[in-house]
Amino acid sequence: RLSVAMVPLTVWLAERVEISTPTSSWKRVEEGIALKRFKLDPYSGDVVHEPPLNIIFYSYIYNYSSYFFIVLDIVTALLLKQSIDKIHASMVAKEKEHDCHPSFTALKIKLNEKAGYFSL
Repeated sequence: RLSVAMVPLTVWLAERVEISTPTSSWKRVEEGIALKRFKLDPYSGDVVHEPPLNIIFYSYIYNYSSYFFIVLDIVTALLLKQSIDKIHASMVAKEKEHDCHPSFTALKIKLNEKAGYFSL
C-alpha cells in the first residue's frame, strides 16, 4: 500500500468502477467530511453512503489517512500470520498424533467419504 500511495496510480485506481463502489469510495468519504466541515448535511443528497460514525472517525484521521491504512494493513498481515501459524501447528499436531503425512490423512478422509462416513 505504501508504494501504491506514493505514485499517481492511486488516482486512476480510485476512478475504476471495478474497485471503487458507492459504499467503498474514498472520494465520497472526503466529500462527506468536507460537507460536514462546512456545516452542511452530508446525507441530504445521494453522494455519501457512509454511516455517520464513520464520517466522524474519518474526519479525525483524514490528514493521516494513508498512514492509518498502512498501519491497518500491517496489523492485518500480522494477524493473518498468527492465525496461519496456529493452523499449521494444529496440522502438525494432528500429523504427529496419527503418525502420518497430512496429504495421507486427506487421502484417508476422501476414501472414507466415498464409503459414507468420516473418520481419521
